[in-house]
Amino acid sequence: MSIASNSGTVATTNFIGTTDAVDFVVKTGGSTPTEERMRVFATGPISMNAATTQAGDVLGVYGTGYAGTINAANNYAINGYVNAAAGAGVYGENGSGLGVFGNSGSSVGVLGQANGANGFGVQAYNNSASGTGIIASGNGLGGTYLLAGSGGSFKATRFGVLAFSNVPTGVSGSAVLGTNNKSIIISFIGGAGVTGVDSSTGSGVIGASYAAGGEGVYGLGTGTSGTGVLAIANVGASPYGVWGVIPTGTSPANTSLAIFGDNQTTGANAVGILGQELAAPNGATRYAIFSNGDFAASGTKTFVIDHPLDPANKFLKHFSIESNEVLNIYRGNVTLDANGEGVIQLPSYFDAINNNNYAYSLTPIGQQASVYIKQEVQNKQFTIAGGSPGMKVSWMLSAERNDPYMQQNPQLRDVEVAKTGDASGKYLMPDLYGQSNESALYGKTARTLTPVTSESAKSPAIPSKKKQ
Repeated sequence: MSIASNSGTVATTNFIGTTDAVDFVVKTGGSTPTEERMRVFATGPISMNAATTQAGDVLGVYGTGYAGTINAANNYAINGYVNAAAGAGVYGENGSGLGVFGNSGSSVGVLGQANGANGFGVQAYNNSASGTGIIASGNGLGGTYLLAGSGGSFKATRFGVLAFSNVPTGVSGSAVLGTNNKSIIISFIGGAGVTGVDSSTGSGVIGASYAAGGEGVYGLGTGTSGTGVLAIANVGASPYGVWGVIPTGTSPANTSLAIFGDNQTTGANAVGILGQELAAPNGATRYAIFSNGDFAASGTKTFVIDHPLDPANKFLKHFSIESNEVLNIYRGNVTLDANGEGVIQLPSYFDAINNNNYAYSLTPIGQQASVYIKQEVQNKQFTIAGGSPGMKVSWMLSAERNDPYMQQNPQLRDVEVAKTGDASGKYLMPDLYGQSNESALYGKTARTLTPVTSESAKSPAIPSKKKQ
């Protein structure tokens, strides 16, 4: 059978189809139902490869899994091909609804596949200045997006975004990489779950919590000798590894703590906060811990070193002397002159940091003597007398500190201070007075994260589809 072309046809009378309420059917290779290739239903819908249609369909194309269809392995119901950089294999458009809709009962609703190094399996793009590139939601939830737009918006009951990476040993990578104003992508050897990079005036990663007692960032190190949070700064003249700030105006913040260290283990060598400065050169103005203001301790103030006589097995401890005054102490030895006197010269800065409330202590060495202070401190010196010529005398002078800091903060000399505000009724060490930890002035009970294992599964294998 052959069909020749016709000229002068009239569309209203010259057409292929039916004029009664009967479906128009096309078959090949036989007349059985399995040879049906297309059906134009009398009501209008068109069905390819099946004698059925779904409610609402204009064109239905059926592939593997439906009776009567071409059941080749890995069959694709519709294939669109184009070989042009600006073309599209499949294009869907809707002025106000869905351009393309994919639906799967247990597999993949829409699959995008790229086979080139610079290709994209799926590219989402919104031409509006306040548009959103892609919206994805799971767990039966509706999507939510920013009115100002974003690259993508993801929503779920438990995990809005789940990202996996399998970074090999010695290779850099990250499951999630976020950058701000950074054209060169930076990642780190060993890999990371999340990496944030900023090259402008922002932050690599910002964590914010608005819940009472919540944490902006919670770091958990559960591996052997792990670290909850590691902060490293290595650029510029004044880098900060960790910077803790309580902003001005924070209310009430009576017992606020910019940085708090709480070691709750029972280890013999446990430390709440450790500051370490061991890098050479170990100069006069380098400090492991520096208090730019008052320093307080409710326990002993101790220096601890490896014991010089047994450094591998013992520590050696010495303790600071406590006082109810803010004192500076100066000491030394002097050999008396031919008149049995000695002049003690004090440092050039002595008058600048001390007031005139002095206390003296003298000890003659080698023999008894009635040594005494002949002239008190004047012009940064004082005079000892009453000894024998050539006698050695040990001396000590204590003076109240009176530098500009103490002059402008005289209340710091107060010894007994009433507890006010939220310190009232609280204790620095409540257990010493039979009180519970809830009575502690500082600190809070750390929130414990409960790990919950969620099962994961690989997505179904998708056969490669290339143009033949």
